[in-house]
Amino acid sequence: DKPVLPDWLNDVVGIDIAEGLSNCGSAEAFLDALTVFAESIVPNSKEIAHYYETENWKDFTTKVHALKSTARIIGAKELSERAKYLEYAGNHNYVDEIKYCSDDLLQLYLAYAFKLAPLIEPQTGDNDRPLIDGAALKEAYETMRDIAMSFDYDSMLMVMDSLEQYRLPPAETARYQSLLTAIKKPDWAMVSELLEEICN
Repeated sequence: DKPVLPDWLNDVVGIDIAEGLSNCGSAEAFLDALTVFAESIVPNSKEIAHYYETENWKDFTTKVHALKSTARIIGAKELSERAKYLEYAGNHNYVDEIKYCSDDLLQLYLAYAFKLAPLIEPQTGDNDRPLIDGAALKEAYETMRDIAMSFDYDSMLMVMDSLEQYRLPPAETARYQSLLTAIKKPDWAMVSELLEEICN
């Protein structure tokens, strides 16, 4: 009666299943660890981004240390190594290295929200919000692309606020969070790049 790992998991790039099974001891424990990991991606990435933006390097280092450990347990080797390097940079106050490497870490981390979407249960509050229509979401992204060209931060926030009234399809979660992280900095080059990719 032991749970069998879902077939789609074999196609997830970036997770060493054999290592995850070895670290967790069983398929059931591995799936539990993966689920906890998947459900924590969005809130954890927001915290890491917040500590980065406020230059709270102590708490930033604590969060990437935790990410290093949880990523290692599930077999996400590259993510664990990147978090390990940022932990080292944080412990030695290498701020330039933190600023240079943090975007790549967050992009890689948030990508797992999409990869592991089948494991993520809808949040309690999400069920109260209507699922956004595909055409409306496309229109919002195109509007944001136009706004990014003029670097209009306030207008961008207005569009983001309007999207918060809806639930996004699971496949859009990682992409949206990546976009949100770039907008909050704001990193207009990254915002434009992401929106071009989304809209084309």
